[in-house]
Amino acid sequence: MLHTFDFKLADFEQAVRDHLFDAADDLLKRDPPRNLATLRLLLGYFEPIGKYADGYDRTGSSKRYFVRGCRDVIKRRPRRPRAPAISSKQLEGFYELARCGLAHGATLTFSVALSASQYGLAISTDGGRISVNPRELLSVLRTDLATYLGKLRDPLKVELRGNFEKRWDFETGVSTT
Repeated sequence: MLHTFDFKLADFEQAVRDHLFDAADDLLKRDPPRNLATLRLLLGYFEPIGKYADGYDRTGSSKRYFVRGCRDVIKRRPRRPRAPAISSKQLEGFYELARCGLAHGATLTFSVALSASQYGLAISTDGGRISVNPRELLSVLRTDLATYLGKLRDPLKVELRGNFEKRWDFETGVSTT
């Protein structure tokens, strides 16, 4: 069955909102908030967003696309005053320590902390400590999704739209041939 681009976009948007953002929001509304579980969900945003942007139609390359997704989110976000620049090495550390730590060990390492940072995703340069505020991160990712979807809705963004469709077709098992 062939689906229109608009159908694919709506399906993607609903999946991200329902399975990541709304679920994370529900966890944050609990008393006390479930910050670690929220972070675990939200870290699931970066790799797919990187793969969609690139049109990656295979499995694997998690680290590469997690870092790519982080970079894309950072690029789409207005730079805030005093927000430190984030290096690829720091993003790779974030992948290993936070994403892999939570995905494989269900815990953060001593190098990653939950915080009330005003930057959403703040990586300090002193000692490589990574601090994340899940509530702010959710807000940042919601804004990023809206920005990304806006770009995808622009018919002049041919390559971005083609890459999106290629990844969506791969993830859903839809054949384009």
